[in-house]
Amino acid sequence: MVNNKAVVFKKWAVDYPVIGEHFEYVTDREITHELKDGEILTRNLYVSMDPYLRAKMRSHEETNLFGRFNLGQVIDNHAIAEVIASKNPNIPVGEIVYSFLGWEEYSVIPAGQYVEIIKNARESKLPLSARIG
Repeated sequence: MVNNKAVVFKKWAVDYPVIGEHFEYVTDREITHELKDGEILTRNLYVSMDPYLRAKMRSHEETNLFGRFNLGQVIDNHAIAEVIASKNPNIPVGEIVYSFLGWEEYSVIPAGQYVEIIKNARESKLPLSARIG
């Protein structure tokens, strides 16, 4: 079991989203399930905050090319993370990876989801945060 903190979408935004009104920081989300074959548990280091996310926070009644967040869903986007547990033989523990993850402290990456190992991430002079925009 891992105690998890996350940013959760809670209300459709008409204009600009407001912290506390449209999304909130929660500290009581636990990850309790055992990893299945192919799954990865990450400690998220950086998540991207892109302008298109505003469109995903709009009412389901409006046309949107990007899809929608569901109410109560952890907001997700491109992220950089460290693998802390893995049942994926291609992604070992300790690797730094790029994937589509939640705005949360820890994420479970399902089998089959795109994950890219960032080669020489710890040795690079390029900050990890620069890799997501």
